[in-house]
Amino acid sequence: MKMSLVISESNTKEQPTIKTEVISALKFAVFLILLFIFLRFSMSLAIISGESMAPTFEDGSLVIANRLYFEPEAGNIVLFSDNNGFQVIKRVIGMQGDQISIENGIVIVNGVELKESYTQGIPNDMAAQVVPKGHYFLLGDNRTPGASLDSRDAELGTIPLNRISGEMMLALNPFRIGNGY
Repeated sequence: MKMSLVISESNTKEQPTIKTEVISALKFAVFLILLFIFLRFSMSLAIISGESMAPTFEDGSLVIANRLYFEPEAGNIVLFSDNNGFQVIKRVIGMQGDQISIENGIVIVNGVELKESYTQGIPNDMAAQVVPKGHYFLLGDNRTPGASLDSRDAELGTIPLNRISGEMMLALNPFRIGNGY
């Protein structure tokens, strides 16, 4: 009668040592720290406060913006710091060198009527102005007089690129991906 000896795999594998568990935990901690740093400096989270971007965004909407690399373009939605350091979200209407005016409630860019399906309200007329070099003309989507503090207000005016902190890439409530609806 032959007897065979069977050794199960579980007995042959080396059990994790405290050293390997500590190294594994340290690797995971370093990964989490690097992920946090990347997300902290590459994205910005903002909660919409007020109705200045209605109907595109509702009061309380959550927006995630790309802070790492962006180049604002007409129609994009961007985050910027106002004169008091608060994060504000608006739409880019004019780029440097553009001439912007509002006539009979219609935004005119370089003599051409801007086709906008994302606005509400009728803005007051505004005399033509040229956007200075390195600046952007930003408007809220709610154009009702007094509903949005934006580049129409002489106190705020056009916004220099160094005050624009990010470009909207994702919105929750309502859910939207991308920029410039």
